Amino acid sequence: MSEASFPITLRVTVVGDSLEELTHEALSHGWEFFGDDAEVCVVSGEATLVQDSPHPYIACVVVRQVGTRLPDDTSDDGSHTHARSWLVRLPDEYGGQKTVNS
Repeated sequence: MSEASFPITLRVTVVGDSLEELTHEALSHGWEFFGDDAEVCVVSGEATLVQDSPHPYIACVVVRQVGTRLPDDTSDDGSHTHARSWLVRLPDEYGGQKTVNS
């Protein structure tokens, strides 16, 4: 019997004042879910502008674990998966796209 593996994604609802705040909140939930040693990234998100609210944006964000961080005192023996960088696509008003290095 073979074992199938598949990526697990976490969908969270976050509120905030900016794209950076929404991203930070979503990643915080990702670390709570996947663990402190997980490297996580935002896969996608859909934000809505909320009128008359203390935080103008509410978003449903998908977060995925992309790797595992090594403890500071452990050498890399090749048994861990690392996310060196990933591409973040942003709307044109935020500069289009950028590469984030871990």
